[in-house]
Amino acid sequence: MKKVLFIFLTLAMAAGIIAAGAVGASAAGDAAKLAATAFPTESLIVADVDVSEIEIGGRYVDPTGNEDATDFIQAAIDACAAGGGGTVWLPKGEYRITRGIDVKVFVTLRGDWRNPDIVSDGDYGTLIIADVPSDTAKYPGLFRIRGNAGCMGLTVWYPNQRLDSVLPYPYTFESPGGRSGWYDTMMSTVKNCTLLNSYRGAGISLHNYEGDWGDPFGSTHEMYNVSGLYGTVLETGLAIHDSSDVDVVEFVNFDNKYWLAAGASFNAPEQADLDAYTLANTTAFEISALDWTQFTGLHARGYQKGIRLIYTKRTNNDVAIAYSRFLDCATAVSPEEPPELFTDAYSVLLTRCTLEGSVAAVGDSETNQCIRLVDCEVTGELNGAFFEYTGLSPAALEHQAFNEHKPAQAVLYDVSQPPYNAPRTLFNALPTLNAASDIQQALDDAGAAGGGLVYLPAGWYRIEANLTVPAGVELRGSSSVPIRDNHGSSEGTVLMVYQGKDTGSPLTDTACITLGSGAGLSGLRILYPENTFFPPHAYPFAVRGHGSGVYVTNVCMVNCDRGVDLPDCPDHFVRRLVGMAWHGMVRVGGGAGKIEACLGNATFMDRNGFNIPGWPDASVIYMAIFTDILMKSEVFVEINGAVDEKLMNIFMYGGKTTVHVRAGSATVINAGADGLGGPPIAADPGASLKVVNLMTYCPGADPNPPRVEIFNSHRRDYKYQPNFWDNLDDYLVEHIPWLWVPVRDFFVNLWKCIENMFANAFKF
Repeated sequence: MKKVLFIFLTLAMAAGIIAAGAVGASAAGDAAKLAATAFPTESLIVADVDVSEIEIGGRYVDPTGNEDATDFIQAAIDACAAGGGGTVWLPKGEYRITRGIDVKVFVTLRGDWRNPDIVSDGDYGTLIIADVPSDTAKYPGLFRIRGNAGCMGLTVWYPNQRLDSVLPYPYTFESPGGRSGWYDTMMSTVKNCTLLNSYRGAGISLHNYEGDWGDPFGSTHEMYNVSGLYGTVLETGLAIHDSSDVDVVEFVNFDNKYWLAAGASFNAPEQADLDAYTLANTTAFEISALDWTQFTGLHARGYQKGIRLIYTKRTNNDVAIAYSRFLDCATAVSPEEPPELFTDAYSVLLTRCTLEGSVAAVGDSETNQCIRLVDCEVTGELNGAFFEYTGLSPAALEHQAFNEHKPAQAVLYDVSQPPYNAPRTLFNALPTLNAASDIQQALDDAGAAGGGLVYLPAGWYRIEANLTVPAGVELRGSSSVPIRDNHGSSEGTVLMVYQGKDTGSPLTDTACITLGSGAGLSGLRILYPENTFFPPHAYPFAVRGHGSGVYVTNVCMVNCDRGVDLPDCPDHFVRRLVGMAWHGMVRVGGGAGKIEACLGNATFMDRNGFNIPGWPDASVIYMAIFTDILMKSEVFVEINGAVDEKLMNIFMYGGKTTVHVRAGSATVINAGADGLGGPPIAADPGASLKVVNLMTYCPGADPNPPRVEIFNSHRRDYKYQPNFWDNLDDYLVEHIPWLWVPVRDFFVNLWKCIENMFANAFKF
C-alpha cells in the first residue's frame, strides 16, 4: 500500500502525537517487508521504509535520475528514525540528489548493490547521481552517517566531475564523531559501496580545530566500520582521525579502474591521464590519532601516497595492517608526524603486505622506527623502517565479497503484526509484558514452514522464557549494520532478559536463545536488566548453537554472564559481536568456523539510555567492574577443541585474556589486548595459536607465551618476571594437568567465593 499519509504520520511521531509507547506501528504506518533485489546479497534485506512508496505532494520518487530524489530519501530516513530505527530501502534505479542526506541514528540506508568488479554493462544497481555544488570544505558529507547508522549498497557518481577540470567536493560518506554530539560518537558504518569518481571518499572525525586537524578530545569517535568499499578517488580515499575505541576497516579497494570501466557515459577519462593525475595528487588512506585500529585487505594502486600517517593533537597512531597492497604508488607509506611527539607507545604494524613506491616504499622520516614490516614484499626505499622477513606467517587471507548467511527461505514473519502482536515499548519505559511466547510462535511457524526470517522491529522486548530458533530460521532485529548503545540513546531492537537468574549450573543450563542448524541471530542487542555486579549474577549462556552453519552477526550483549556457546558447530560464523560478558563472550568446542570483528569493553555498561535505577556509572565501571571482576574472569574468546579456527580483528579492553586456546588450534589476524589482568593470548599444552599483528598493553603479562607464534607485535610496559609459583604452575600444567588443574581451579574458585562474601558484607 502506498504511504498516502506519510507526511502526516512522520510529523505526528516527531511531535509526540503518536505515543512513544505505542505498539505495532512501523515508522510510516505499514509492516516491514522483504526487499526484492536484482543482485546477490549476503543477507536478506528487511525494508522498514521503502523510498519508492513515499508520497510527497502527490508524487513519488523518480528512479530514472531525471528529477530530484533528495526530499523522498530524506523523508524516508526521518520516518524510520521516528520509529526507533531500521532499514530504509532504496531499490535499483538512478536517483539524483542535489544536497546532502542526513542518515540518522539507528537507521541504515540500503541499496541494491552490484560489485563493481563484475560490472561490464553500466548497471550498478542503486546509483546515486550526486548533482551537488562543488565545495572545498571536507564536511558535511554527501551522506552524513550518525551513530549506529550506516550506508550499504550504494554506488555514487558525480556527473559534473571531469578530469580536465577537477572540482573539489566534501567527503561522499562522512561521520562527524563526537564533535556534533555524543550520539554521533559510536559505530557508524559504510559497507559494500562504490565510488565511481569521488573527490573525497569516506571520512570520520574530520573537524578542523584551531587551524589544525582534530579537536584533541571533542571530535573523537569509537568503533567505525568500513567493509567492502570500492572506488576511484581524486584527493583522498578514506580518512580516519581521532578514534578512542577500536575501528575495523576491511577490504577497501581504491583503484582507477572503477571510473575507467564505467565508460564514456560516466565521463571516464583516458587511463594515462587519470593515472598521471592520481600519482601526482591523490592519497588513498589518511590516518591520525587512531586507537588500535585494525586494518585488513586494503588495496591502493597508482596514487601519490598509499597510506599517509599524520598527527592531530590528541595522540599518535597505533594501528595494525595485514594483507594489504599499496601498488605503483609514489610513496607507499608516508610517515609525516613530528618525531618529538613519539614514545614507545606508537606503532604501525604491517604484515604480509606489498609496498611499491617509485619514490619510496616508506617515506623518509625520523619516525620510521615506529613502522614495523614483517613478511612484506617491498619495492623502493625503506628509509630505516624496521623490516624482517621470516616467511613463516600465514601466507593467505581468505575473503569473500559476501559472507552469505541467510535463512532457508525468503519469508518474513513480523512479530509486531497479527497474529503475533508481540508487546514492546518504544524506549520510554522498561517493558512489563512478556513477549517470549509471541516471538516463539513466530519462530515455530517459520520452522514448520521450512525456514524464514522472524523480524523484531525496533523496540524493547521483555523475555521471560527461553527462545528456540529452528533450523533454517533467522531471528533479526532492526539493524542492518553493527549495533551498540549510544551515549544516552538506546533505540533499535533490544531483548531484555528476565529469566535464568542465579542458576547453579550456568555452563549447562539451556541458553536464553538456542540456534538450530543453519539458524541465525542478527541486528539486535541483549540486555540483562537485573544483572549488575558485586557479584554479577549467574545466568546461562545468552546464545547456544546446535549443529552446523549457525551464525551470529551484528549483535551487542551489554552485560551477559556468558555470551555465545558453540559446543559442536562446524562452519559457524560470528561477526561484529560486541559488548561485555562477565565470564567470556564466545566459547568454541569442536567444529571450526570464523569469528570476525568482535570487541569487548566494559564501557558498554555505562553508555546507554535505559535509565535503569541503580545502574553503575562510569566511575564504578573503571574502579570496580574492570579491576575487581572482569580482569579476573573474562576470557573473550575461548577455543576448546576446534582445529584451525579462524579469527580476524579481535580486541578486548579491561578483561582477562583476549583469546585462549585450551585445545585445538587457531589463527588470529590482528589481535588487541589492552589493560588485561591475565595473559593477552594463551594456548594450553597440546594446543596452538598463531597471531598476525598483536598489539598489547598488559603490564605484568608474559610477552612470549608458550605455544603461541606471534608474527609482528607491539607491546607496552611489560614488567613480567615469572616467580616460583608461576613456574611451578607451568610445570604442573605441562606434566600432570589431569591432577593439577582441577585442584588449582578448586582453590581459585574457593578464594573467589571468599572474596565475594567479603564484598557483599561490606558493600553499601
